[in-house]
Amino acid sequence: MSAIQCFSCKQFGHYASSCPKKFCNYCKKDGHIIKECPIRPPRQTVTAFTTTTDSSTPNSSTNPAPVPQHATTVVPTLTPEMVQQMIISAFSALGFSGSTLGDDNLKGA
Repeated sequence: MSAIQCFSCKQFGHYASSCPKKFCNYCKKDGHIIKECPIRPPRQTVTAFTTTTDSSTPNSSTNPAPVPQHATTVVPTLTPEMVQQMIISAFSALGFSGSTLGDDNLKGA
C-alpha cells in the first residue's frame, strides 16, 4: 500500500477516495474530490457500436445475420462495403482522395 500515491494530495499510502485532505480539482474547494463534486455536470454516457461479419456468406448485405428473439436492441449488420465507404468518407473529409496505386494493383492486396 505504501507504493500507492493519492492523486489528490500526492502523498503515499492511500487512494484519493479515502484521502484525509480531500480537494476538488473542479470547483477548487476542500472536503470532496472531483468524482463527488456537487456542481460538476454528470458525465455523458457513450453509446458503443458493435458488429459481426459472417465470412462464410459471400455477400452479407443480402443475408443479414439473424437477431436472437431475446435481444432487446436491434443492431444493424455492418458489411465490409459499408466499412469501406465510411473509411473513404472519413478520408475525403480530411482532404485525402484517390490512390497512389492503380486499380490493377489493388486486386492482389
